[in-house]
Amino acid sequence: MIRRVSTVLLLFLLFVLLLGTASADAPEGRLTPGLDVMREHAAVVVKPTTLQAVRKAAAGETLTIRLYKDVAPAYGVAGQWHVVPSREGSWRYEFYFGEWSSEFGDSWVIHRQRAGASASYTGCVIVAPGDYRLLINVYDPDTGERLVQSSYRYTIAADEDHPTLDDLAARIVAEQQGATQYETALALYDWVTSHMYYDDSLSYYGADGALLRGYGVCDSYSKGYCLLLKAAGIPYFRISSSNHAWNVVQLDGQWYQADPTWDDPGSQTVPFSGLEAHEYFCITDDLMLRSGHSYTPSSERVCDSLALNYYVMNGGWDAWNLDFQASIQALWEQGLYGAGAYAFGETERHLTILAWIYNHRPESLPAWVGSTPATFYYVFETNVFSVAATQGRQVEQPYLYIAGAEGATLSGYLGFGDTLTIPDTLGGLPVTAVEAGAFHGDTRLVKVEFPGTLTAVGSDAFSACPNLQLAVVDGALAVLGDRAFRDCPQLRTLELPATLSVVGEDAIPEGMLLSCPVDSSLARALGGALLSFTDPEEPDWLWLWLMDGDEPELAAAACLSADTRLTLPDRARVLLDVGDCPLLLLTLPDTLDWISVECTLPDSLICLITTSGQEDAILLGQREGVPVLLRDRQSTLPGAIRDIGDEAYSGSGLHWLIIPPGTASIGAGAFSGSSLAAVTFYATATDLDSAAFAGSSPVVFAPKGSQVYADLTDLGLPVLDN
Repeated sequence: MIRRVSTVLLLFLLFVLLLGTASADAPEGRLTPGLDVMREHAAVVVKPTTLQAVRKAAAGETLTIRLYKDVAPAYGVAGQWHVVPSREGSWRYEFYFGEWSSEFGDSWVIHRQRAGASASYTGCVIVAPGDYRLLINVYDPDTGERLVQSSYRYTIAADEDHPTLDDLAARIVAEQQGATQYETALALYDWVTSHMYYDDSLSYYGADGALLRGYGVCDSYSKGYCLLLKAAGIPYFRISSSNHAWNVVQLDGQWYQADPTWDDPGSQTVPFSGLEAHEYFCITDDLMLRSGHSYTPSSERVCDSLALNYYVMNGGWDAWNLDFQASIQALWEQGLYGAGAYAFGETERHLTILAWIYNHRPESLPAWVGSTPATFYYVFETNVFSVAATQGRQVEQPYLYIAGAEGATLSGYLGFGDTLTIPDTLGGLPVTAVEAGAFHGDTRLVKVEFPGTLTAVGSDAFSACPNLQLAVVDGALAVLGDRAFRDCPQLRTLELPATLSVVGEDAIPEGMLLSCPVDSSLARALGGALLSFTDPEEPDWLWLWLMDGDEPELAAAACLSADTRLTLPDRARVLLDVGDCPLLLLTLPDTLDWISVECTLPDSLICLITTSGQEDAILLGQREGVPVLLRDRQSTLPGAIRDIGDEAYSGSGLHWLIIPPGTASIGAGAFSGSSLAAVTFYATATDLDSAAFAGSSPVVFAPKGSQVYADLTDLGLPVLDN
C-alpha cells in the first residue's frame, strides 16, 4: 500500500511539473503555452460519434495536436502558426481568429481559414486592441468527424495610436451626431456604407472591418453599425441568420429594419463607390422578409411602420410616382371600388412605400383624389397598384368590406388575379354577403368561388362582368339578388347549393347551365334554365333537367365515368358532352333526340355504337374520326357453320358480323377487301388464318383471355372484350 501511494504521488508531481512547463513562454518557433491538447485545459478533445471514429478511438488512435507560433500577432502584423498532429494523416484543418467580446457573444470571429489540407495559418493584421482568440478544428477526412477543437488567447493592449473600437465609435458619433435620433441613425448608416466595401473572399467578419479596415462581410457591416448606434445611445439589435446579418434600430420608440450590407451593392474594391443606397433603411419586417431575408420576426421588436422610412422622410419617391400617376388617375375616375389596377416595373419596396405615403400623409396625395376617402394598395405577387374609394369601408388586404353586427359584407377586391376567392372571414367576422354592385362591370374576373359562410349576394353584385365564366357557390347561400349575374355573356356554368330559396328578377342569364342537387326546389323556380345534378343511381353521368315551362324533360349532359365502356341509359334525351373520360367504347340509346354540336369524344375511344336512325351520332363519329357501329345492321352466322373458307366473304357488304361459338376455323382472305366494320366472336378457340382480314380493319369483340383474343391482337386489330 505504501509503495502504491508513492507511485501515485510521483505521477502527480510529474503532472504538476509538466503543467508548469506548459504555462511558461516559449521562444518563437518553439512549443507555445498549452500546446499538447491532451494536457491544455482550454482545449477540448471531441468525443467521437460516428462508428468509424469510435473504432479509431478504441484502437488508441485518438488524435492530439501541437501548435507552433511562427510570428506573434501584433499591431500591423498578422500572426502565423502551424499545427503538428500526433499522428500522420490527411487531416483537414480549420482556423478562426477574432476578438473575444461580450458585445457580440458567439459572433467573435474576425478572420477565418476554411477547412482544408493546410496545417499552417496566417491570421489578419491586428488593427485594434482586444482579447484575441485563435480557434483550431481538426477533422477526419474520411468521416468528416471533428477530432480536435483547441483555442488559444492573445491580449493586445490599447495605446495612444490604437484606441479601442468603442472609443473609435464614440469619435465617429461625435462627428456625425444629428439633431434627432433619425438624423443620427441615418448619418451613421451612411458612414458605414461609404467607408467600407464587401469582402468577396468571405474572410473578414469583425466590427473592425467597418470602423478600421474598410472591408468585410455582412457581419462586419452589422457589427460596425451596432457599435456606432451603441455609442450614440440609440437602441439596436443585431439579427443573424444562417447566411446573413443585419440590424434593427429603435427610433422615437418604433423599431425599424436596416441592412447596410444590401445598401452597399456592387462588386467594388474601394469604400466609396457611389452605389450606396437607402432601399433597406427603416423598412418593415414584412418588406424585409419579402426581400429575401430569412428569419422569424421578433414579437419584442415589431417593425411594422414606414413613418421614418428614408423615402418617406427625404423624398425621392416622386420618380416612381410620376411613372403611373396618369394610369392610377384613369382607374380612379372609373369610380369602382378596388376594381382599378395597373402593373408597374418598380420594386415591392417602392410601391409599398408609395402606398404608405398616400395612405398616411394626406399632404402627399395627388390633386385628383380630392377629399374622397381612399385606400391605395399594392399587391406583392404581381407588382400592381390599386386605388379604391373606401367611403367608410374597411380594408383587409386585398379585400374591402363593411363590418356588421352579424358578419362582414364584401364590397371590393384589390387583388389582380382573374380568380376571386371570397374568404370565410374578414376583420374576424364571417363573410355573409356580397354588397350590391360590388363587382358590377369588373373586367378582371373569370372565376368566383364563394365560401360556406355566404348567405346573400346583392343586386348587380356580378352583373356585366364580360369575362366571368364560372361561379362556384358553396354552403348556405339563400338569397340571389336581382340581376346578380345578368349580362355576363361568358358565364355558362353556375353551381348552386340546395339552400338557395330566393332568386331575384333576371338574376341568371337565359340558357345558363346551372348545377344543383337532385332534390333542389330550384327546378320550378328557374324556368327556362338548364339545371344539372348527379343521380346516385347513375353516377357515370351528369344529368340535366331541361325546363319547358313547368315540366322538366330529362336529359343527359357530361360523362363522369372513369370506366372504359359506357352505355347511355334509355331515358336520356340530350347529349351535351362526353369530354375527357378514358372510354374505349360508348353506346348511345335509340331514345336520344339531340347531340350538341360542341360535343367531343375522348381520344381513347375505339368505337361508338348507335343505330342507323341516329344521324347526329353518326355525324359525331365521322367528325371525331371514330368508327361508328350500327347495332341494327348486325348479321349472325348460322350455328351449323363450323368453318369459314378462304375468301368466303371477300368484298362483301357486311357491316357487323356475329360469329357463333361453334366456328372452328377461318380461312385466308375470308373477309379481305370487305366493308366490315365490326366482328363479334363468341368462340374461345378458332383456327384463324393470318390473312383472314387482309385489306380490312374491323373493330373486333372477343372473350378476353381466350386464344382467339390473343390471335386477333397479334393481327394488329382493335380488340375489345365482349
